[in-house]
Amino acid sequence: MSITRMAMCEILRRKTTFFLAALAVAVAVGTILTAQAALRIYGLRSDALLTQKEAELEQRLTVLQDEMRKATLKLSFNLVILPGDQDVRQWHAMDCATTYMPEEYVHRIAESRILSVRHFLPMLAQKVTWPEQKRTMILVGCKGEVANMHKSPRSPLVQPVPDGTLVVGHELHRSLGLTEGQQVELMGRSFVIHKCQEERGTKDDIGVWMPLKDAQELLDKPDQINAILALECLCVGSSALARVRADVAKILPDTKVVEFGTKVLARAEARTRVGEEAVAALERDKAHQQALRAERERLAAMVVPGVIVACGVWIFLTAFGNARGRGAEVAILRAIGYRAGQVLALFLFRSLAGGIVGAAVGCAIGLAIIGRLRGELDVVLVGAAGLVSWHLVIAALVIGSLLGVVAGWIPALLAAQRDPAEILRET
Repeated sequence: MSITRMAMCEILRRKTTFFLAALAVAVAVGTILTAQAALRIYGLRSDALLTQKEAELEQRLTVLQDEMRKATLKLSFNLVILPGDQDVRQWHAMDCATTYMPEEYVHRIAESRILSVRHFLPMLAQKVTWPEQKRTMILVGCKGEVANMHKSPRSPLVQPVPDGTLVVGHELHRSLGLTEGQQVELMGRSFVIHKCQEERGTKDDIGVWMPLKDAQELLDKPDQINAILALECLCVGSSALARVRADVAKILPDTKVVEFGTKVLARAEARTRVGEEAVAALERDKAHQQALRAERERLAAMVVPGVIVACGVWIFLTAFGNARGRGAEVAILRAIGYRAGQVLALFLFRSLAGGIVGAAVGCAIGLAIIGRLRGELDVVLVGAAGLVSWHLVIAALVIGSLLGVVAGWIPALLAAQRDPAEILRET
């Protein structure tokens, strides 16, 4: 009888030991595949979660930046364009410019394609005495903002003063007892108080605002202004002031630009801090997910070899018990002429068959489990790639088949090398 046929008969006779050995191989192979799939699933879910968080963060950041933009706009204008011959020291000392430029300048810069500045507000300001009230004030003539023609329209930072009305600063209307809707005389002309300002703690508290055309008539400065307030765009970067001055100089060469540094800094810091904090939060999430992934990979690197070793020991003990129980059969085979190599081949064929069957069953079970896991994964990430490669499946089959042979090698070798005379004498 051939060795192969004898091995098959032995497997059919001792089904329990063969089943236990094949089960051990199946557990080892299934563990290899499912562990790899579990790591892949965790990686895909982590990536999907981070992608979702990035999208949510981008959306939330857009909303926050828009809200912060609106909030920082309350800081109002942060640049002023003055006539080129204006002494800046005198401008600070007098609280307003003492030289003038054509009103047409504001339209020229607004109609240009300048990108670094927006929200242009022409004004004519002069410190005068309110003759009817005998009070010093800053008379400010202004009109609605002149929008950049090439940019999308934005809400104005200030609303224009209606014709025939005044807006009065806090200190003036408080000390003079003025109220909204009251009719007053100013430099021989009649006006209605449109609004009484709240306290600002600046020179605006002694200011009186009126339409620009009325101020030009009262101050005898037709078509003249002495300042253009503007808002510096944060998109120009760290060298903003130098670029703004260069851009304005190309359009209005006989002017100069002064920056309200505190407002610019506060506005820039407020808007950039939102983005920095959001990006930092996302980076912390990424680092946390990477740490968790590395921890699971370390755990899998310990568990999978441990399971393989345990299954190998299981197969070894099963093969050892089988070899001891078949001592009489081995002795009879040796006595009738079978060589030690043939006896060894008989045992190894049985171990190899158990390894192949167990590896096939383990792969089938592992792939079935992976299929279920992938079905659950599609809820999170539609169209997920394969969780395990066919190279890994083939490697698992080879490892499982060899595991049975390696673990059963020593028991088979011991059984084949025993002296048949000694065995027959004992039995």
